[in-house]
Amino acid sequence: MTQTITGVAGTAQDTGVAAQPMLAAASDLSRHSHLLDRDVARFLSGVRAA
Repeated sequence: MTQTITGVAGTAQDTGVAAQPMLAAASDLSRHSHLLDRDVARFLSGVRAA
């Protein structure tokens, strides 16, 4: 039983470590998406004004 709990804890820790790069990538993607949205809105505003 102790080995099972230890194994589960180790697997959970490994999953957390593996998830860190995914979280960083998702955060970066979110930031780029926000910047793109801002630039598209600015572009469309310029097109409408022209």
